[in-house]
Amino acid sequence: VQALKACHEKQMDKGKSK
Repeated sequence: VQALKACHEKQMDKGKSK
């Protein structure tokens, strides 16, 4: 489940950076 959370966090960070 940790991997899923990390992936989601990374995607959120990318969206914020955009």
